[in-house]
Amino acid sequence: MRKRRAFLMNSTVILLLIPLMLLLATYEDVSSQIIMSQSERTQVERTYRTVSYVEMDFQRTLEISGKRAIVTIVDYIANTRNFLDPNDPNGMANATIRDLILYGQSGNIPSNYSERLMKDQTVLGWLGNMSHELERQGYELRIANKTLDEIRAMSTSQLSNFLRSNIELTVAPLDAFRIVIKAKIKDVTIADVSGKVVYSGPIPREKYIYSVVPIENLEDPLFSALTYGRYYRSIEPCNYTFPELIDRPIKALYGNGTSQEDHVLGKYSSTAWDSGHIFYGNAYPGDGADGYVLRSGDITTIASPVIVNTTLNGVPISPLEVFSDDDIGVLVFGNVSATTHWCNYNYKWRVNITIPSYADGSLVLLKIPTSTFPNIYHTDGTASMVIYEKSDTTCIPVPFWIEYWGTSYAWIWIKTSGTDYTVYFTDDSSYATDGYDKQSLFWLIDTFDDPTLTPVLWNNLSNAYLDGDGHLVVPAGTKKLALQTVNAINGQFFVRFRMKPGDTAQDFDGGVETEFNYTKNVLKVVVNYDGPQLDSYTNIQIPIDLSATNVSGINADPVTNRAEIKVYSDKNLQSEIPFWIERWDSTGARVWVKTNLTYLGSSGGTYQYTATVYIEYNTGTLTRGDGREVFEFFEDFENPSEWGLWDDYRNGNLSITSLYVHDGNYAMSKLLNNDPNGGYRPIGKTLGRGIILEYWDYRINTSGGRLDRVGVIDNNGNGYGAMFRPDNGYVGIDVRTGYSGNLQRTSGSTYGINYWYFVRFEIKTDGTLHVEVYDEDGNLMGSYTRSDNTYNTFTRVYIFGGHDYAIDDMRIRKYLDESYLTYSVTVPQYPEKVEFIDDNPGFSDHGGDTLAVLENWSNSIDSDNPTVLNDYHRYQIVFDPGLSGTDFEFTDVDSSFRSTTASVNKEAVTPAKVGIVTDGQTDAYFDWIVIGEMPYYTTDSITATGVENAPPSTGGYNSRAYDVQPLISCIIDQKYFGTYAGVSFFERLENSRVNHAKYFQLAKKMQDELGMKYGGEYYPIGLVSFMVPNADYDRKLFDIFNNFGISIEEGQSSVDYYFLNYYFGSMAKTTGYRVWGISYGTSVLTGDLTVVPFFMDNQTATAILGPTGADDLLKR
Repeated sequence: MRKRRAFLMNSTVILLLIPLMLLLATYEDVSSQIIMSQSERTQVERTYRTVSYVEMDFQRTLEISGKRAIVTIVDYIANTRNFLDPNDPNGMANATIRDLILYGQSGNIPSNYSERLMKDQTVLGWLGNMSHELERQGYELRIANKTLDEIRAMSTSQLSNFLRSNIELTVAPLDAFRIVIKAKIKDVTIADVSGKVVYSGPIPREKYIYSVVPIENLEDPLFSALTYGRYYRSIEPCNYTFPELIDRPIKALYGNGTSQEDHVLGKYSSTAWDSGHIFYGNAYPGDGADGYVLRSGDITTIASPVIVNTTLNGVPISPLEVFSDDDIGVLVFGNVSATTHWCNYNYKWRVNITIPSYADGSLVLLKIPTSTFPNIYHTDGTASMVIYEKSDTTCIPVPFWIEYWGTSYAWIWIKTSGTDYTVYFTDDSSYATDGYDKQSLFWLIDTFDDPTLTPVLWNNLSNAYLDGDGHLVVPAGTKKLALQTVNAINGQFFVRFRMKPGDTAQDFDGGVETEFNYTKNVLKVVVNYDGPQLDSYTNIQIPIDLSATNVSGINADPVTNRAEIKVYSDKNLQSEIPFWIERWDSTGARVWVKTNLTYLGSSGGTYQYTATVYIEYNTGTLTRGDGREVFEFFEDFENPSEWGLWDDYRNGNLSITSLYVHDGNYAMSKLLNNDPNGGYRPIGKTLGRGIILEYWDYRINTSGGRLDRVGVIDNNGNGYGAMFRPDNGYVGIDVRTGYSGNLQRTSGSTYGINYWYFVRFEIKTDGTLHVEVYDEDGNLMGSYTRSDNTYNTFTRVYIFGGHDYAIDDMRIRKYLDESYLTYSVTVPQYPEKVEFIDDNPGFSDHGGDTLAVLENWSNSIDSDNPTVLNDYHRYQIVFDPGLSGTDFEFTDVDSSFRSTTASVNKEAVTPAKVGIVTDGQTDAYFDWIVIGEMPYYTTDSITATGVENAPPSTGGYNSRAYDVQPLISCIIDQKYFGTYAGVSFFERLENSRVNHAKYFQLAKKMQDELGMKYGGEYYPIGLVSFMVPNADYDRKLFDIFNNFGISIEEGQSSVDYYFLNYYFGSMAKTTGYRVWGISYGTSVLTGDLTVVPFFMDNQTATAILGPTGADDLLKR
């Protein structure tokens, strides 16, 4: 009974404990989950903080490295006057900045500039620092699964390719005064010490990081570079930064006016109305001022020039709220519309056109029906027209060039910026032009309108000249290259030109030529010697060592040391020279040649010589060459006909062996009887001192005398030889008199027998005798030197000494210490010229030359139908380089079905130059030539609206009052404006406008991404400042012109880019006009302003002053 009660009690306890146990288990499980959750949350937060820190620091790095990169380039250009290459995709401004930001180097900037200024402030340096910091916190950083140590160990080319591939980094102009850097590291892995990946993905995690770098107060490199450091200017914006978008640096009021003169100049005053002043106020104060600007008044009662009922943007306003005392003012009286957006009142009509959609910045040739422009004035190459981007608020001119204006169609080139454009045109011939900013369309354009040929474009290689009527004349000649471009163009390109013969009854053969370089299966080897003076350096044996890279791709048989090669002394492979291959395998080769060294000079006891040879490879025939033609003496024992030349001496026993061979199939063995028993053979000539005897030695056994003794003697047995004992390591030298040897030697360690050893024995002209022994791996085993001047002529080689041993590959060469040799092995380039010519019918030469493609003026590769060339024809060639060769198209644009294609099996390895050529009996006339990068597009799918007339003038607002003082202040203070057509900062680094459209498209893309447009319009990227060599405007520039006797050219634009390149470079004149109130006009208070040499071109004036302001203020 007690046992049962105990059982019941225990059961009860258990039942009571079960909930407690469950509660405890639940608590432990929940606690574990809470701990794990807290740990995971902590890890997530830590990872988030780590990645966020990396992202923020990456942005700071981009800003710092971007600033340093820009300063590096500016410093380099300012000091060296070497601008960046606008035609090199990796050398243009944005690419150079990109590379400096990434890894601190660029192919265009020498390392002494980049290292000094960039230091380690690059993305690569930041990655290193970040990797170190993360490692300190227990993390490892990898980029594309590469550690920073692995990345830094890469070669320069590998590093640049790796960083460009794995870090998406774009450098672009954001606007005229700011640069933006957009970046993303594509594949980032951050792992902890256990190898657990805590983050894998891009940095930043979403989209891109943008860093904006202002260029304000930075030096403008154009000034110091082009003036040779005599003049500097920093980029500082005018208060009227973007005149085409926001406020212009002139104040203008519209009103109703009357005057006997179209322009009145004076200084504004609200208190004085005497001579020289233009009074402004609310009402007429009385007579005496040169002019009046009044809020209200009656123009019929005022005799002086007056403008009343003033408005600003169509809103009535008092001039007291706009003008300031002592500001220079200009009153203009004439008709103008105050309401309609009309970009240029010089043109009577306009029409809107829409073209197909192309990527912004594309080069497009428009074929527009001439009926689109009724009554327009035109010639076959000009028209009174201008093109703008279609807009109701801005006037952004579009670069264009009229190639040809025909009866039915006008052929007009543009750079696209959308699909919609407005063409303004008129019947006034004074506005006829062949284009606007046409240089920005093409790699090169020359319409031959300048007084002389432009040296920045052409090398005048003959007597070509300009006729003063817009034509290039190339006098008749034979295979004559008249002009050739100074620069070379890369990649696929086109050339278009317009040409005619001087006489249709004579042989013509005029056209253009492309010249580029290609490579053959040739290695160029330059051997340089820097050492003691040589006794002889003509017909000397020179070893050429080729690396594994050099021999890669050359057909060869390493087993027999043969290769498909020939060796020449000249680049054109006309003069073969003898050679012999000592060794050829996958690790490299050694080839001996016999050629001449050229003495270059000496310095401090060091003499310099050089030789250049060309190795043609993959010739189709395996060969080892001929050592007998190379060396003074050569014996490889492979020619049975020469075995009989060996004579035994005394009881000597020499025997050809095939058992112990170093190279080839046979060697010579010495058996039985000791020194001086052996044998010799004639050298075939008498040699003096200054020679080296080399051979391979193999000790077979030690059954007889153990000294291997080989050398040179005369016919009486007098001479010298090398001694080698492999078993004891003896190395020595014999002096032989009557065949008997006097030996001096040194002892060394045991080398071992049954191995091949290479022996070099030198007989110098100063009496020194020297021997060296090497093992097959090239290790020096021993050497010995002694002096003796007894013997100076040698006619035999001998093999004496003990037995048994074998000798192979004996040779004697002129003395040359190889240790003083260095090599440069390159792939030479060969010029290829291809001519594209046309001819009058009936004068066929070159194997057919009507619309023909010739190679190096030889027979034509291809030719097409003849036609009578009694007028100008337009032609086009397309140059298309590829990996297997270069393809060409040649077309007569003005003749149907005249087109031909051709190819040469030569890969262009360099950019090409373009020339103008002739090979005929009559002069060639060229109207123009353009060269451009492919692709370009041609379209006649153009829709046009009806013609609009210029809006009529409104009688109430026929006069304008201008305050030009803000503009004058910006000019004097040397401030910059941002304009659409100005030369951007990147273009200033290149001193070229070639990439303007590309950079503007980049800017528009960045502004879209960052949402930084102004009222839906893009900010411009161009920069404009002005240069005025006048003491009141710019004393320093004034002094430079005076000190260097520089004459001021009337009408040369004062815009900095045009001004600098005209006066200090080689740019043609850019026409500008004097400006009323700045450089034109006279009044009592201003004096005669024509003393100020300030000129604005129409494009810049329209941008800064506005279309109406330009019309009013430019003195045309």
